[in-house]
Amino acid sequence: MPTVHALIRRLCTITAAAALMTWCPGCLPPSAPLHARLEVRDAATGRPVPDATVRWTGGNLFIPPREVLGPPISPAATPAGGRAVTDEDGVATLTLAGNRPNDLTVQADGYQPVHVVLKASASTVGGAVIWTEGIAAPSSPARPAAPTLQVRVRPAQ
Repeated sequence: MPTVHALIRRLCTITAAAALMTWCPGCLPPSAPLHARLEVRDAATGRPVPDATVRWTGGNLFIPPREVLGPPISPAATPAGGRAVTDEDGVATLTLAGNRPNDLTVQADGYQPVHVVLKASASTVGGAVIWTEGIAAPSSPARPAAPTLQVRVRPAQ
């Protein structure tokens, strides 16, 4: 039979978890699809890059601190992620998870891959509103620097 101390501790843990589920400043709110327009261009020439492959995840879940036991509290992202290819104008349409940070990777033949973290709210996208080269892998003598891509993401009109 559990001791009184163990029962009180269990009750406190359950109460804390319930409180976090109803009010949690570190938790992410529910997400909803957010349509966005991605533009990809060559950093040196400014010309659009067609046939660039874009992959993104649908956001990150909040994982509670170790002191709080249980599954992630934030609801799963909607949508979970996706893939698109840019057209001849270097443009692709994305459906991001709103109210979430979305990880975006852009790859094109002959270019270094670019990684960008988008901060999507319910109606706007931050992190790549202006042209950015994102985070690129460092070059080395064995793998010289390839041409660089630039990306820009805006909410769909």
